[in-house]
This record gives sequence, C-alpha cells and structure tokens, in this order.
Amino acid sequence: MILNRVFTRKEKALLFLLALILAGLLYYETVYRSLDNARTDYNLENLQEEYQLYSAKNKHMQQMKEAIQKGKEDTESTVESYNNLKNEIIELNDIFADASSFNFGFEQAVAVDDAVRRTITATFTANSYADARRMLERLYHCKYRCLIRDITIDGEKEQDLAAGAVKCTFTVTFYETMYNAWTTDGLAVEKGSTKAKTENIVNELVTRREEVEHMNLD
Repeated sequence: MILNRVFTRKEKALLFLLALILAGLLYYETVYRSLDNARTDYNLENLQEEYQLYSAKNKHMQQMKEAIQKGKEDTESTVESYNNLKNEIIELNDIFADASSFNFGFEQAVAVDDAVRRTITATFTANSYADARRMLERLYHCKYRCLIRDITIDGEKEQDLAAGAVKCTFTVTFYETMYNAWTTDGLAVEKGSTKAKTENIVNELVTRREEVEHMNLD
C-alpha cells in the first residue's frame, strides 16, 4: 500500500526552518569552533612569545645595570676645572667611535658655588647589545667624573635585544669645579642655598652618584 501525502505550506516552512537550524549547527561544529580554537591557540602563542621577549629584555637590562654599578668603589675619575668641554667631547668621540651612529645634545653648564654640572642627552646605535653595553661601561669608567641616568635600550628591528642592532638613549652629567677655573664663559650660575655654600663639589658628587643605584633601565 502506497501512501502519498502532500505537505502543507506550514509544514514545508517548518521543515525548511529545521534544515536551516541543522545547517547552522553543522557549520558551528565543523567550521566556526575549529577557527575559534585555532585563533585561541595563536593568541596564546603570541602572548607566550611576547612574554619571553620581555623577560629576555628585562634580563639584559638588569645585567647592564649590575655591570654599570659594579666597580663603583674602584672608579678613579677626576673632577677637572671648568671649562673641560673640549676634553669631554674627545672622550665621548673615542668611546662611541664604534657606534653605527651617535648624537649628543649639550645643555648649558650650570654652576652652584664651586660645583659645575654639564648634562648631555645622547642617542646611539650599536651593532649588538654587547657593543652597547661595552660602550656604556667605558663611559661609566671614563677618566672624567660623570653620572649616567635614564638608560633605554631597544632592538632596532626586533624586540629581542640579542637579535641584532640596538638603539640606546641615555643622559650623562659631567662634573667640573670652579677651583682653578680660568673662565666663566658659557656658564650659567645657579644661586645656592646657605647650606649649599658650605659644601664643596666632592660632597655634591657623592650624593649624586648614589642616584645610579636607582637608574630606571626599563
């Protein structure tokens, strides 16, 4: 016995809707969830890679900080009489001769009683992190008394500092004294307090060089 039944318009609509729902569920299970899982795995891999690069950079910066602080008590730098700018420039050119490029911005020298400070903002590019570290260590141990601050090192093309060339920015302050100075040309005089007038340059330098322990290398 063969039964033939014609579906009503309402039944056809329900069957069509059911087919759409089944197709949607099939798409969700086979396509969307697979793409979503792949995207999640990709994001986790990226986060892990970024964390590893950040950890490596932080480790390098900490090593540089420790290296710069090392030998602090053995420093034999001298405080020259004002104006020692020419010799300081020669020293900088010698230290950073192996840099791919460098640029120095010189602020006006400032005198407080017999103490003179000259601040320089610097940027240089080195072929590697090791080269940049070596140059900064040479500057720290140069023959003229100075204080290095605000060091920042970034990979020039890659985030990983060990991957290639690096770009470094920092601030260095050279210290001089008015004792036996033969000129005051180009010098800005900053009025000192009553207490400051009783202090000599050695006391000021001892205080300022303690700041190296709190350098921000991040």
